[in-house]
This record gives sequence, structure tokens and C-alpha cells, in this order.
Amino acid sequence: MSGEPPLIYLDTSVFLAYFKGENGRVEDCQAVLREAEAGQIRALSSVLTLAEACRGNSMIDEQLQRIDAFFEHSWLRVVVLDRRIAIKARKLAREYKLKPPDAIHLATAIVYGAQCFYTYDKDDLLRFDQIEGVRIMEPTPLNAQLVLK
Repeated sequence: MSGEPPLIYLDTSVFLAYFKGENGRVEDCQAVLREAEAGQIRALSSVLTLAEACRGNSMIDEQLQRIDAFFEHSWLRVVVLDRRIAIKARKLAREYKLKPPDAIHLATAIVYGAQCFYTYDKDDLLRFDQIEGVRIMEPTPLNAQLVLK
């Protein structure tokens, strides 16, 4: 729809960088999340992200509770994996040689009409500039403006 802020898909790697405070990344993640909270972008992610965002056995219950609470923000749309996304993911995995979780994230972005897919996944996703009209790039607050051009 015209006049709406761009719909940006946030891959698990963005949340991991944010939650872990990754040097050189956390600031951009914070800025992107502030854009979403302010309504400058519409943020989207798959429910798969909730499972993946808890990578590692070293997280304590308090950290896991904070992560769960984070995904309840009204400015972050978390969508379920359904049959049409799964079928699209299977096609993407085969065509682009993606791992199933990466294909699920990308399929979700495509099915929901995201203009841009933010990720730090250099090996699998950032090797593409765009797939099926969805631009793939590292998250920076300025990228939302690039999506509109």
C-alpha cells in the first residue's frame, strides 16, 4: 500500500546480534528496532525466530523470559509457519541451495510482501542481492530509506 512504511523482515541473526550485544552490529540493530517502534518501518519475523533466538545452552531462564517478552511488542509482527510458507520455502531451498531455516525466513518475507530482508547471514543469504523482489542486506537504519527508492 502506498504511504505505508516499508515492511522489513528481520532474520534471527539480527535479533541474536541485538540480544548478545555484538560489537559493530548492536548499534545498527538498536536503530532499526527504534525505527520499528516509531512506526518508520513495519517489522516482520517468523515464529521460527523465537526458537532460533535462544541458540546456545548458556542462556538462563531470566534471559529466555526477556527474549519471550521482547517478541510480544506490538510493533513487531511475528507470523506463523503455515503450509504456503513451507511449500515456498521448499522451492527456495532447492532453487537457491538454502538451508531449510533460511528458506523458511525468506519464504515468509516473500509471502508477506516484505520489501527488504535484514540479515547478517553472509554465507547463505547475503550472497544474494535480491530474491523474488525482496532485497537482502545487512540491517542499518538508512536501508529503510533505500527500500523506498
